[in-house]
Order: sequence, then C-alpha cells, then structure tokens
Amino acid sequence: MALEQPYKKEGNNPYGIAQSKTFGSPTVSGNISNPFMKNIVKDEIVGIGTAGGLAVGSTMDSAIGFSHGVLLSGLGTDKGKKVSSDFANRITSDTNTSPGRIRYFGDPISAFDFNATTIMPSFKQRWRNSAHSYSGLEIADKVPLHDTMRNPLSISPDDNEATVITE
Repeated sequence: MALEQPYKKEGNNPYGIAQSKTFGSPTVSGNISNPFMKNIVKDEIVGIGTAGGLAVGSTMDSAIGFSHGVLLSGLGTDKGKKVSSDFANRITSDTNTSPGRIRYFGDPISAFDFNATTIMPSFKQRWRNSAHSYSGLEIADKVPLHDTMRNPLSISPDDNEATVITE
C-alpha cells in the first residue's frame, strides 16, 4: 500500500501499480463529509494527542530529575500534536470510498479502516480457518487480466542464444 501512491499507474508512469488488495491491514482511513463535524473531530483528536504527548514528556522529565519540566515536555507536546494531526487527517479526509481492502467486523488490527469493505464472518468460516484468514474472499479486479490469447506468454530463450550488441 505504501508503494501504491508514489508509483501509481497514471500520467508518465504507464508501468506503475494499477491496484493493490489488502485484507485486515492496519490502515487508518475514513471520511466525514460534514465540515462542522469534521473540524470538531479533528480538534478533539489533536487535543487528546497533544495532552498525551505532554503527559509522557512531563513524566519523563520528572523521572530523570528535571524539576522545571521543560526538556521533554515540549518535545512530547510537539510529537503528540504531529502524530494526532496526521491521525485526524487520515480518519476524516480519505476520499477513496472504494479501496481494495477487506476487513472482518470486530478485527482489532484493522479497527480504524472505515473505508474498507467490512464483512461479518460466519461461525463456520471462523472455526474452520485460523484467526486471521481471509481464504475464499475476493475483491473484483479493477484492472482486466493480461490478454494471453492475443499475446501468448512464452519461456524466454537461454542466455547462450542472446544477441550481443557492441559498438
């Protein structure tokens, strides 16, 4: 998924990645269309992250003996704000409403992937498969399969038969 964005098949890159499919990925995504609610959610997430970073930094300051609490408190606040801002943007502003992702209902690994296709596994499927198996599930391809009828695949010849080009 990380390589799909920079190497996407579009524009000047005709050989890029056309589609990726993931099952139960630890992805954070969502989209809130109401701008008023989006701002409230973002502000609350950033506030909680900033307060958490401050708490961790202050605890570290007191643990190492800095009585004024200025060394790691400020660093913790900055890092908490940065991480929570990124999380808030991902959970409120992902416009990809049909990604190639599937997650089980109640799966803690993919709990924050609100744009994935959520399925409810049957008891039989969960009993038969391991705890995180997605066998038997599929996402329809967005990209047609290679046309092997018109362009048949063949084995490459041996390197001994290669033509050497010299200047």
